[in-house]
Amino acid sequence: MSTDTDKLIQKLSGDLKPVKPLLPAPLRAGCICAFSLVAVFGGIFAVSHGMRADLADQLAQVPFLLQTGAMLAAGIFAAFAACRLCVPDTRIRAPVKAMLGLSSLLWLLLIASAVRLGGLGYAIPGEGNCLTDLSLLAVLPLAAICFLMTRGAPVWRGWAGFAMTLATGSFAALGMRLLCPNDDAGHLLVWHFLPVLAFALAGVALGKILLKQKIAKI
Repeated sequence: MSTDTDKLIQKLSGDLKPVKPLLPAPLRAGCICAFSLVAVFGGIFAVSHGMRADLADQLAQVPFLLQTGAMLAAGIFAAFAACRLCVPDTRIRAPVKAMLGLSSLLWLLLIASAVRLGGLGYAIPGEGNCLTDLSLLAVLPLAAICFLMTRGAPVWRGWAGFAMTLATGSFAALGMRLLCPNDDAGHLLVWHFLPVLAFALAGVALGKILLKQKIAKI
């Protein structure tokens, strides 16, 4: 009986190709963050030929540093969660919940701070189209992270889509703070902060559609 079973197993597995194991989640997240930041900074020079003129002065301002630091941290946390969600699992583990929770909390705090500073009363776009620039800065990192995630086998595709769009949106928003000279609370709320949250929510549907293994063969 055992011989027949061994033959059956050998027959079923004979045509299977070896599966290359994924790199550890922290390492994959680090690669994603590094690529996203390089792509965003490259995009800044592509769309505007440089940073905002007063960047040196802004880097000496505590609110500016807190905002950009929160965006960077939110992107890192969300990227780590996305990489953990690449591995098939029957439930969402505590580290993923913690990373997604921290990333989401940081963005809620950014939005709440803008509202508290009077953001609901003023939302003039200013020079250029920040929503378009924000979207353009997020495109390449989003395409890269989506492709890398399909190398795994995400089961919770909606949450994985939320994580990957929140990560890339955070990095793109960080780039916009280095690019856009308008620091008004209303402008930041409507044209910088809320779009990131909208992208992340849309990412739930995007993840369910795109995060399938067959895309990795493209």
